[in-house]
Amino acid sequence: MSPRLVVTGATGRVGSLMRAAWDLSDGAGPPPLWLSRGAPGAAGRAHGGEAARWDGAALPAAARGGVLLALAGVTGPEGGNAALARAAHAAARAGGAVRMLAVSTLAVYGAAERAAEAAALAPAGAYGADKVAMERALEGASGPPVTVLRVANVVGADSLAPALASGAACLDRMGGEGPVRSWIGAGALLAAARALAAMASPPEVLNLAQDPPLSMGALLIAAGCEIEWRDGPAAAAPVATMDASRLMATPAAPPPADARDLIAAWRAQRGRLISVGDA
Repeated sequence: MSPRLVVTGATGRVGSLMRAAWDLSDGAGPPPLWLSRGAPGAAGRAHGGEAARWDGAALPAAARGGVLLALAGVTGPEGGNAALARAAHAAARAGGAVRMLAVSTLAVYGAAERAAEAAALAPAGAYGADKVAMERALEGASGPPVTVLRVANVVGADSLAPALASGAACLDRMGGEGPVRSWIGAGALLAAARALAAMASPPEVLNLAQDPPLSMGALLIAAGCEIEWRDGPAAAAPVATMDASRLMATPAAPPPADARDLIAAWRAQRGRLISVGDA
């Protein structure tokens, strides 16, 4: 049987959508163990999903032999994500986890186009820089091996989420339909993490995205949002995209990125969270 996926940060924006995605799945395989500093609500408990409090130190006994997905993170202060990652890895080592999947971000590449895992890291902001520090803090750590997951924008959990939820947005055309990004749905992220947990030797660093990259406008249009288009600069919008070739060569390869499919999946997840009062 594949190792159980143990997920920290289960009540965060991404974690909540992942729990809803699990509820909407067929429930095949070992159910994830959802950990958070506050007890998760009803979502994530269907199909035998288990939720537990975690104080950031010792892992529950049920995590032994599992793969820790270190999803919990902070947006500040500087250095916060490195400290969280070191604590999570120490907990994984003490708690008998067999591997840690450390969640990093597309932002470590900055305004790069189709950045591969070997590309230079050039974060444009403090969050990306802090995630670079997190990655470096885990280099050479003794204990369970670490795979760094550089995750694309998660649909419904990034800066576009308020517009998707409200149905209205203001967006610069900038030569197209706004900024182009790499995206991944919460369900695809969960499926990829579970597939990586089942692999004996996943890559040490992996971009997690559904191809091809899409513009923000494409998602807003698929969601039926009212868009107030602004002309903005004539030049094309800044690009922040990743090369997902390495991921596509693994059993964790997600389905292609399709704006309508991504929005439909997000709406189903959001509806699930609302239905159980866990939104």
